[in-house]
Order: sequence, then C-alpha cells, then structure tokens
Amino acid sequence: MSRSAPVSSTDPGSSPKCLPSEWGESPFGIASTRRRTDLVEFAVNRVGTVTDALHRLDVGDKVGIRGPLGNGFPMDQFKGKNIVVLGGGIGGAPLRPVIQTVLDNRADYGKLSIFWAARTRTSWSLRMSMMNGAPSRIQSCT
Repeated sequence: MSRSAPVSSTDPGSSPKCLPSEWGESPFGIASTRRRTDLVEFAVNRVGTVTDALHRLDVGDKVGIRGPLGNGFPMDQFKGKNIVVLGGGIGGAPLRPVIQTVLDNRADYGKLSIFWAARTRTSWSLRMSMMNGAPSRIQSCT
C-alpha cells in the first residue's frame, strides 16, 4: 500500500508515526524525497492492527502524523564518498530516499552500490520503484 500526505520537511531516514484514530500508532519510514514530490510517501505492509486500519482507509480519510522522528541519514557527510546501500523487503522503505537523493545528485556522491534482498519475486516492487534512474546493470537473485 502506498499513501501520500503533504509534508514540509523530512530527511532521508526519518520516521514519523502514523496515528490511524483509535487503532494506535506505529512508526513508518518515509519512502520519498522532497525533491521528487511535495508529498510524504509511506510503504505499509499489512501485518497488524495499525497497518490493517491504514489499509482500510479511503481517499480523503484523515490520519494523524507525529514527527518526523529520528535524525535521518547524514547525507551531507556522505558527499564525495562511495555509497553502499544494503536493505530488503518492506523494511528497506527508509532507504528509498537515500537512493533517490544520491541518484538526483550524482555529481555530489561517488559510486552507488545497492544490495537488496526479498523473500519472493513479488516483494521486488518497492526495489524496482527505487531503481528508477539507477544504472541499468542490476543483478537480481532471490
């Protein structure tokens, strides 16, 4: 599931909490960057009470957001360096903005290497959306 909401400021790796009314709250990694969209995007896997409530929302339903929380990734400190991203599955959603930031600012960073894992081929959808603009030499194995 992918949902979007307006956002004023987020850094790659920050993770606000979504509060779908009476069902509780859970942290979710932001899966987008300000450079690519004015909305904040989340990747939410339906695995529990809160995520089930989020999946049942309709367009226009309201969800509280608290945050962003955490420090995010120090992208300025990575400038001029080679970047290795190691992640997988839905838990890799917070890495998507890191990859997008490097791809959108290629002159600022060295070589980008991405190592991604998934249990099944159907789990590769987030990975493939992250690769938009990445070098075409990508090797996949499950």
